[in-house]
Amino acid sequence: MNRSLFLTRSLVLALPLGMASLSGVARGAELDFYRDVYPFLKGNCISCHNKTTTKAGLNMETPELMIKGGDSGPSIVPGKSGESLLVEASVHSTSIEMPPSKNKTGARNLTEAEIAQLRQWIDEGAKSSKQEIRQVAWQALAAEVDPIYAVTMTEDGRFVACGRGNRVFLYDLAEQRLVAGIGDGPDGTAHRALVNSLAFSPDGNRMASGSYREVKIWKKRQEPAVARPANAGAAAVASALFPDGRRIVAADETGGLFLLEASTGKILRRIEMAMVGKDPILAVSPDGTRVAVFSAGGDLAVWKVNDGALITRQSDAGNIASLTWSGDGRNL
Repeated sequence: MNRSLFLTRSLVLALPLGMASLSGVARGAELDFYRDVYPFLKGNCISCHNKTTTKAGLNMETPELMIKGGDSGPSIVPGKSGESLLVEASVHSTSIEMPPSKNKTGARNLTEAEIAQLRQWIDEGAKSSKQEIRQVAWQALAAEVDPIYAVTMTEDGRFVACGRGNRVFLYDLAEQRLVAGIGDGPDGTAHRALVNSLAFSPDGNRMASGSYREVKIWKKRQEPAVARPANAGAAAVASALFPDGRRIVAADETGGLFLLEASTGKILRRIEMAMVGKDPILAVSPDGTRVAVFSAGGDLAVWKVNDGALITRQSDAGNIASLTWSGDGRNL
């Protein structure tokens, strides 16, 4: 009983507004489809009757398509709301109940005011109108809004990327440094809205970033291979790249071991005390602190990079064609 009173009072309070609206129409202002009808059809009817999801063969995105109708014929008859199937289904006066009481789109029954507007629009000829496209004025994300919602790592564990606000940053874990900010916006941003997801491709050469209604694919810039002189006094006969990609260890024909800068070929220093034999094969440990050297004749030695101290040596290692370290750096 209390509920009925509440509903009655609500309708009484709403009535003047409805009367004001209808009185405005009575003075000669016809209803506009996109302004007055489309908004309530969009969420409650068009969600199931559109170009993508055309249930019962009916598309309700335009008046022309509603007049064309679907499997049950035209959904509206211009000038005749009483003969229009859409109105009959909306008031549940036939076996067709629209929207269905159990639907997955959240559609609700049209209100009495909405049905009245639908009837009036049909009786006025179900005329189409020009749809005004509202331009969205995007505003820059505030500088203090910079939460991290997404993190991803390459499969080799070398690089990690995170989304901070609407920006993406790439870090080198081996060197513990920021490599770069990733973005194509004029201010260096990757997206307009917050970065919600990140993922590297298996080879680490591409990364996907996701934001509000947007996914971008970023490709790693491949640096061209450039041959640079080693600036050494004697010719290098073997070399190996450090895991950080910034240094090279090289053995020359005199048996010396040298550290070189990978980007320029400049000799940084000689690894003192370390000596290698003929036809050496080199391998740098994962942490970059040791160099394993195999020489013709079966000599296998491991040297410290910082001071050239000998860690271990085996003189009868046999014939070895290549060297590599285990991921944890404990075995060769």
